[in-house]
Amino acid sequence: MQTQAMELPAVFGKYRLVGHLGKGGMAHVYLAELCGPFEFQKLVAIKLIDRRAVDSKSKMRALVNEAKVGGQLRHKNIVDIFEFDEIDGNWFIAMEYVEGWTLEDLVMKYTAHDRPIPESVAFDICYEVCDGLAHAHELKGGGNLEHDCMAELTWNESGEQRRVVVSLVLSDQNPHAMLSYDEYGRYWNYRVPMESVPCYFGGKRWYFRCPLAVNGVHCGARVAILYKNGEVFGCRTCQNLSYSLQNVTHTGTRADFYRVMQAMRWGGKINKLRTKYWKGRLTKRQRRRIENMERYQDKL
Repeated sequence: MQTQAMELPAVFGKYRLVGHLGKGGMAHVYLAELCGPFEFQKLVAIKLIDRRAVDSKSKMRALVNEAKVGGQLRHKNIVDIFEFDEIDGNWFIAMEYVEGWTLEDLVMKYTAHDRPIPESVAFDICYEVCDGLAHAHELKGGGNLEHDCMAELTWNESGEQRRVVVSLVLSDQNPHAMLSYDEYGRYWNYRVPMESVPCYFGGKRWYFRCPLAVNGVHCGARVAILYKNGEVFGCRTCQNLSYSLQNVTHTGTRADFYRVMQAMRWGGKINKLRTKYWKGRLTKRQRRRIENMERYQDKL
Protein backbone atom coordinates (compact mmCIF):
# COMPACT_ATOMS: atom_id res chain seq x y z
CA MET A 1 0.00 0.00 0.00
CA GLN A 2 1.39 3.34 -1.05
CA THR A 3 1.32 6.51 1.04
CA GLN A 4 -1.27 8.08 -1.32
CA ALA A 5 -4.96 7.30 -0.95
CA MET A 6 -6.42 4.63 -3.23
CA GLU A 7 -8.60 5.46 -6.18
CA LEU A 8 -12.21 4.84 -5.22
CA PRO A 9 -14.32 2.81 -5.44
CA ALA A 10 -12.00 -0.17 -5.05
CA VAL A 11 -12.42 -3.83 -4.14
CA PHE A 12 -10.35 -4.97 -1.16
CA GLY A 13 -10.98 -8.61 -0.36
CA LYS A 14 -14.56 -8.98 0.85
CA TYR A 15 -14.77 -5.21 1.33
CA ARG A 16 -15.63 -2.50 -1.18
CA LEU A 17 -13.94 0.83 -0.38
CA VAL A 18 -16.34 3.66 -1.20
CA GLY A 19 -15.00 6.73 0.63
CA HIS A 20 -11.89 8.21 2.21
CA LEU A 21 -12.47 9.23 5.85
CA GLY A 22 -9.03 10.43 6.90
CA LYS A 23 -5.29 9.91 7.09
CA GLY A 24 -2.88 9.59 9.98
CA GLY A 25 0.83 9.03 10.32
CA MET A 26 0.50 5.27 9.89
CA ALA A 27 -2.66 4.57 7.92
CA HIS A 28 -5.50 5.71 5.68
CA VAL A 29 -9.05 5.18 6.93
CA TYR A 30 -11.75 4.31 4.39
CA LEU A 31 -15.49 3.91 4.50
CA ALA A 32 -16.19 0.42 3.21
CA GLU A 33 -19.05 -1.95 2.53
CA LEU A 34 -18.80 -5.47 3.89
CA CYS A 35 -20.38 -7.59 1.18
CA GLY A 36 -21.90 -11.01 1.80
CA PRO A 37 -24.28 -13.54 0.22
CA PHE A 38 -27.84 -12.57 -0.74
CA GLU A 39 -26.76 -8.92 -1.18
CA PHE A 40 -25.81 -8.56 2.48
CA GLN A 41 -24.07 -5.23 3.16
CA LYS A 42 -22.73 -3.52 6.25
CA LEU A 43 -20.86 -0.21 6.53
CA VAL A 44 -17.51 -0.47 8.31
CA ALA A 45 -14.34 1.60 8.64
CA ILE A 46 -11.15 0.08 7.22
CA LYS A 47 -7.84 1.26 8.62
CA LEU A 48 -5.33 0.41 5.89
CA ILE A 49 -1.81 0.35 7.28
CA ASP A 50 0.95 2.14 5.37
CA ARG A 51 3.81 -0.08 4.24
CA ARG A 52 6.29 2.27 5.93
CA ALA A 53 4.58 1.57 9.24
CA VAL A 54 4.65 -2.18 8.60
CA ASP A 55 8.41 -2.01 8.02
CA SER A 56 8.86 -0.36 11.43
CA LYS A 57 8.97 -2.94 14.23
CA SER A 58 7.87 -0.47 16.89
CA LYS A 59 4.92 0.76 14.83
CA MET A 60 3.84 -2.73 13.88
CA ARG A 61 4.03 -3.79 17.52
CA ALA A 62 1.84 -0.84 18.48
CA LEU A 63 -0.71 -1.70 15.77
CA VAL A 64 -0.86 -5.34 16.81
CA ASN A 65 -1.39 -4.25 20.39
CA GLU A 66 -4.10 -1.80 19.28
CA ALA A 67 -5.95 -4.60 17.47
CA LYS A 68 -5.55 -7.16 20.29
CA VAL A 69 -6.67 -4.79 23.05
CA GLY A 70 -9.36 -3.13 20.94
CA GLY A 71 -10.85 -6.52 20.07
CA GLN A 72 -11.55 -7.11 23.76
CA LEU A 73 -13.08 -3.72 24.53
CA ARG A 74 -16.85 -3.31 24.67
CA HIS A 75 -17.84 0.25 25.53
CA LYS A 76 -20.20 2.87 24.13
CA ASN A 77 -17.32 5.34 23.64
CA ILE A 78 -14.90 2.90 21.98
CA VAL A 79 -15.41 1.65 18.43
CA ASP A 80 -15.57 -2.13 18.05
CA ILE A 81 -12.82 -3.89 16.12
CA PHE A 82 -14.13 -6.67 13.91
CA GLU A 83 -11.03 -7.94 12.15
CA PHE A 84 -7.26 -7.62 11.95
CA ASP A 85 -5.82 -9.33 8.91
CA GLU A 86 -3.71 -9.10 5.77
CA ILE A 87 -4.76 -9.04 2.12
CA ASP A 88 -2.06 -9.23 -0.56
CA GLY A 89 0.56 -7.97 1.88
CA ASN A 90 -1.60 -5.07 3.05
CA TRP A 91 -2.42 -5.13 6.77
CA PHE A 92 -5.72 -3.63 7.87
CA ILE A 93 -8.08 -3.24 10.82
CA ALA A 94 -11.84 -3.42 10.21
CA MET A 95 -13.68 -1.25 12.72
CA GLU A 96 -17.16 -0.08 13.56
CA TYR A 97 -18.25 2.91 11.51
CA VAL A 98 -19.83 5.63 13.65
CA GLU A 99 -21.73 8.20 11.62
CA GLY A 100 -21.78 11.79 12.84
CA TRP A 101 -19.61 14.81 13.54
CA THR A 102 -15.99 14.51 14.52
CA LEU A 103 -14.55 16.62 17.32
CA GLU A 104 -12.73 18.67 14.68
CA ASP A 105 -16.07 19.38 12.95
CA LEU A 106 -17.52 20.60 16.25
CA VAL A 107 -14.56 22.88 16.96
CA MET A 108 -14.64 24.33 13.44
CA LYS A 109 -18.37 24.99 13.73
CA TYR A 110 -17.83 27.22 16.77
CA THR A 111 -14.59 28.87 15.65
CA ALA A 112 -16.22 29.80 12.32
CA HIS A 113 -18.61 31.99 14.34
CA ASP A 114 -15.89 33.28 16.68
CA ARG A 115 -17.43 31.47 19.63
CA PRO A 116 -15.84 29.09 22.14
CA ILE A 117 -17.29 25.65 22.78
CA PRO A 118 -19.75 25.92 25.69
CA GLU A 119 -18.30 24.68 28.96
CA SER A 120 -21.09 22.14 29.40
CA VAL A 121 -20.37 20.62 25.97
CA ALA A 122 -16.61 20.52 26.60
CA PHE A 123 -17.20 18.93 30.00
CA ASP A 124 -19.43 16.22 28.50
CA ILE A 125 -16.84 15.42 25.82
CA CYS A 126 -14.00 15.14 28.37
CA TYR A 127 -16.17 13.04 30.67
CA GLU A 128 -17.06 10.56 27.93
CA VAL A 129 -13.43 10.31 26.76
CA CYS A 130 -12.25 9.62 30.32
CA ASP A 131 -15.03 7.06 30.75
CA GLY A 132 -13.77 5.14 27.72
CA LEU A 133 -10.13 5.36 28.83
CA ALA A 134 -11.05 4.16 32.32
CA HIS A 135 -12.73 1.09 30.81
CA ALA A 136 -9.63 0.33 28.74
CA HIS A 137 -7.34 0.63 31.76
CA GLU A 138 -9.56 -1.60 33.87
CA LEU A 139 -9.30 -4.29 31.20
CA LYS A 140 -5.50 -4.27 31.51
CA GLY A 141 -5.50 -4.37 35.29
CA GLY A 142 -5.25 -0.75 36.34
CA GLY A 143 -3.48 1.27 33.72
CA ASN A 144 -0.74 -0.88 32.17
CA LEU A 145 -1.84 -0.43 28.59
CA GLU A 146 1.17 -0.63 26.33
CA HIS A 147 -0.32 1.74 23.74
CA ASP A 148 -2.29 4.32 25.64
CA CYS A 149 -3.42 6.84 23.04
CA MET A 150 -2.68 8.52 19.74
CA ALA A 151 -3.23 12.15 18.77
CA GLU A 152 -2.85 14.12 15.56
CA LEU A 153 -1.64 17.71 15.92
CA THR A 154 -1.77 20.34 13.19
CA TRP A 155 -0.36 23.87 13.03
CA ASN A 156 0.64 26.51 10.51
CA GLU A 157 4.33 27.07 9.80
CA SER A 158 5.37 29.79 7.35
CA GLY A 159 1.92 29.70 5.80
CA GLU A 160 1.99 25.91 5.32
CA GLN A 161 0.00 23.43 7.37
CA ARG A 162 2.07 20.92 9.32
CA ARG A 163 0.86 17.71 10.89
CA VAL A 164 2.45 15.33 13.38
CA VAL A 165 1.04 12.11 14.82
CA VAL A 166 1.96 11.49 18.47
CA SER A 167 1.61 7.94 19.81
CA LEU A 168 2.01 7.62 23.59
CA VAL A 169 3.30 4.28 24.82
CA LEU A 170 3.07 4.58 28.61
CA SER A 171 4.08 1.07 29.66
CA ASP A 172 5.85 0.28 32.91
CA GLN A 173 9.04 -0.39 30.95
CA ASN A 174 10.47 2.02 28.40
CA PRO A 175 7.63 4.59 28.21
CA HIS A 176 7.97 6.90 25.21
CA ALA A 177 6.20 9.00 22.58
CA MET A 178 6.48 8.17 18.88
CA LEU A 179 6.50 11.23 16.60
CA SER A 180 5.61 10.70 12.93
CA TYR A 181 5.41 13.42 10.28
CA ASP A 182 6.55 14.51 6.81
CA GLU A 183 9.01 17.39 6.65
CA TYR A 184 10.01 18.82 3.26
CA GLY A 185 9.65 15.51 1.45
CA ARG A 186 11.29 13.41 4.17
CA TYR A 187 9.38 11.07 6.47
CA TRP A 188 10.34 11.35 10.15
CA ASN A 189 9.58 8.67 12.70
CA TYR A 190 11.48 8.68 15.98
CA ARG A 191 11.06 7.97 19.67
CA VAL A 192 11.07 10.50 22.50
CA PRO A 193 11.64 8.89 25.93
CA MET A 194 9.23 9.83 28.71
CA GLU A 195 9.48 9.81 32.48
CA SER A 196 6.84 9.97 35.20
CA VAL A 197 6.97 11.45 38.68
CA PRO A 198 4.35 11.18 41.43
CA CYS A 199 1.81 13.98 41.26
CA TYR A 200 0.86 15.93 44.38
CA PHE A 201 -2.82 15.52 43.50
CA GLY A 202 -2.49 11.78 42.90
CA GLY A 203 -1.51 9.67 39.90
CA LYS A 204 1.53 10.48 37.76
CA ARG A 205 2.87 13.55 35.99
CA TRP A 206 4.59 12.76 32.68
CA TYR A 207 7.55 14.57 31.15
CA PHE A 208 9.50 14.25 27.91
CA ARG A 209 13.23 13.49 27.74
CA CYS A 210 14.92 15.59 25.06
CA PRO A 211 16.10 13.20 22.28
CA LEU A 212 18.67 15.60 20.78
CA ALA A 213 22.43 15.73 21.15
CA VAL A 214 24.68 18.80 21.28
CA ASN A 215 28.35 18.43 20.25
CA GLY A 216 27.96 14.67 20.34
CA VAL A 217 26.58 14.63 23.91
CA HIS A 218 23.04 13.35 24.41
CA CYS A 219 20.84 15.92 26.16
CA GLY A 220 18.08 13.89 27.86
CA ALA A 221 16.77 16.93 29.75
CA ARG A 222 13.38 16.41 31.41
CA VAL A 223 10.95 18.94 29.94
CA ALA A 224 7.19 19.43 29.83
CA ILE A 225 7.23 21.09 26.37
CA LEU A 226 8.99 20.06 23.16
CA TYR A 227 9.97 22.77 20.66
CA LYS A 228 10.50 22.49 16.91
CA ASN A 229 13.07 24.81 15.33
CA GLY A 230 13.98 23.01 12.14
CA GLU A 231 13.27 19.38 11.36
CA VAL A 232 13.07 17.65 14.76
CA PHE A 233 11.55 18.31 18.18
CA GLY A 234 13.66 18.89 21.27
CA CYS A 235 14.10 21.00 24.39
CA ARG A 236 14.39 24.78 24.24
CA THR A 237 18.11 24.74 25.05
CA CYS A 238 19.03 22.34 22.23
CA GLN A 239 16.92 24.33 19.79
CA ASN A 240 18.79 27.54 20.74
CA LEU A 241 15.58 29.21 21.85
CA SER A 242 15.63 31.52 24.85
CA TYR A 243 13.48 34.18 26.37
CA SER A 244 14.80 37.74 26.07
CA LEU A 245 14.93 38.19 29.84
CA GLN A 246 17.38 35.30 30.16
CA ASN A 247 19.91 37.35 28.21
CA VAL A 248 19.62 40.34 30.57
CA THR A 249 21.95 40.37 33.58
CA HIS A 250 20.95 41.35 37.08
CA THR A 251 22.64 44.73 36.51
CA GLY A 252 20.36 45.45 33.56
CA THR A 253 16.62 45.80 33.10
CA ARG A 254 15.55 43.41 35.84
CA ALA A 255 17.77 45.13 38.40
CA ASP A 256 16.25 48.51 37.57
CA PHE A 257 12.79 47.05 37.91
CA TYR A 258 13.76 45.60 41.30
CA ARG A 259 15.01 48.99 42.54
CA VAL A 260 11.82 50.74 41.44
CA MET A 261 9.72 48.19 43.30
CA GLN A 262 11.86 48.53 46.43
CA ALA A 263 11.59 52.33 46.37
CA MET A 264 7.83 52.10 46.01
CA ARG A 265 7.73 49.54 48.80
CA TRP A 266 9.59 51.72 51.26
CA GLY A 267 7.61 54.78 50.21
CA GLY A 268 4.40 52.93 50.97
CA LYS A 269 5.67 51.92 54.39
CA ILE A 270 6.52 55.54 55.22
CA ASN A 271 2.98 56.64 54.45
CA LYS A 272 1.50 53.88 56.58
CA LEU A 273 3.36 54.84 59.78
CA ARG A 274 1.05 56.25 62.42
CA THR A 275 3.73 57.92 64.56
CA LYS A 276 6.30 59.77 62.43
CA TYR A 277 7.51 62.36 64.96
CA TRP A 278 8.30 62.23 68.65
CA LYS A 279 9.02 65.44 70.54
CA GLY A 280 9.51 67.31 67.27
CA ARG A 281 11.99 64.82 65.79
CA LEU A 282 11.58 61.91 63.32
CA THR A 283 11.20 58.57 65.01
CA LYS A 284 13.98 56.02 64.59
CA ARG A 285 11.77 53.75 62.43
CA GLN A 286 10.75 56.67 60.22
CA ARG A 287 14.37 57.72 59.67
CA ARG A 288 15.38 54.17 58.75
CA ARG A 289 12.62 53.83 56.15
CA ILE A 290 13.39 57.19 54.56
CA GLU A 291 17.06 56.21 54.29
CA ASN A 292 16.15 52.92 52.57
CA MET A 293 13.82 54.65 50.12
CA GLU A 294 16.47 57.25 49.24
CA ARG A 295 19.10 54.57 48.85
CA TYR A 296 17.10 52.77 46.15
CA GLN A 297 16.07 56.02 44.47
CA ASP A 298 19.70 57.12 44.16
CA LYS A 299 20.52 53.95 42.21
CA LEU A 300 17.85 54.49 39.59
